[in-house]
Amino acid sequence: MPDKAEIVVGGVGYRVLIPLSTYQALPDLGSEVTLATSMQVRENAIDLIGFSTQAEREVFEVLIGVSGVGVKLGLTILSGIKIEDLFRSILEEDKSLLSTISGIGPKTAGRLVLELKDKVAKIVATTGIGATHRLNQVEEAVLALEALGYSRYEARKAVEVAVKEIGSNHNSEVIIREALKVSAT
Repeated sequence: MPDKAEIVVGGVGYRVLIPLSTYQALPDLGSEVTLATSMQVRENAIDLIGFSTQAEREVFEVLIGVSGVGVKLGLTILSGIKIEDLFRSILEEDKSLLSTISGIGPKTAGRLVLELKDKVAKIVATTGIGATHRLNQVEEAVLALEALGYSRYEARKAVEVAVKEIGSNHNSEVIIREALKVSAT
């Protein structure tokens, strides 16, 4: 698997670690390229990691914040699963999907779900990074309320009441507005 690229900036070559998705997005050799980068300083090394999008870099930095997930495993995760699928598996607590990624066993999958569920819910609800289009409008509304500070239970209850009032055929924005009205009363 191609996991490195050499980028020349002002006549100086930098070896940049990259996930597979970034490799696939690179232009032809010798072409100009812009990468979002993350520098990780460790006891015995300084790693420069490049990403084709800001979203990939942000997800990588969230991943390496998990205990036991370093630069190499973070890149392996991003190379082994699409961001949308990663987010969905974390939100749905699908540890079996996470365990299919090389280097992730059941224990690490459980830790990813445990440590990232709230962060991923906020990222999906506030920035749109990830699988919001794959989530149904009801789940999007629940995640949005959680990002606003509601507990999972409170958010689900408010959305359930809202859906009973207006139905589930509306987009998530309408459901969120109705749920906020319901929870304010």
